[in-house]
Amino acid sequence: MGLLLCARYDWWPVGKNLTNTGHLELIAIALIVLLPTATLWLIRTSLTLVNRGAWSMRCALVPSIVLSAAVVAVVPGPTTFDDERSHFDALAQRVAANPSGSYTNVHIGPFDIKAATLRSEDKGIYLYDADATLSFAGWVYAVHQRPSYYPFSTLKDLGGGWYEFVSYT
Repeated sequence: MGLLLCARYDWWPVGKNLTNTGHLELIAIALIVLLPTATLWLIRTSLTLVNRGAWSMRCALVPSIVLSAAVVAVVPGPTTFDDERSHFDALAQRVAANPSGSYTNVHIGPFDIKAATLRSEDKGIYLYDADATLSFAGWVYAVHQRPSYYPFSTLKDLGGGWYEFVSYT
């Protein structure tokens, strides 16, 4: 169950985010455990009922685990950037209107932004993710040109002038 929750909410205790293959690996491990358990339960319960044996409370344990897994599968996933885009736009407009202002420790939904600044070098509004470790990561609002302040390791265009970046420099 824990593995399915980690995959569902894109969380892993030893790093920031899971990769696409990381999600698949966690789901595969969970299925390797759940499917044989459910099959064994079905066989044991069938044999118990055929032999007219007493159905014990232990027989209810496996269905409760499988039902819990099903509930995890239908629970809404994590909040994405697009879900909170209007709040990111509002913050970018505040920074653009008052670039000398102090914008630190801003919370937008589940996102923690360490700082929001306007870089004069490329006119991009940089929002630094507080959860990033060993790198600079976050989002850039750059309407007029592609951001170039950092040598980005990854720079993903999110549309509407927004980019998501990671830089290990």
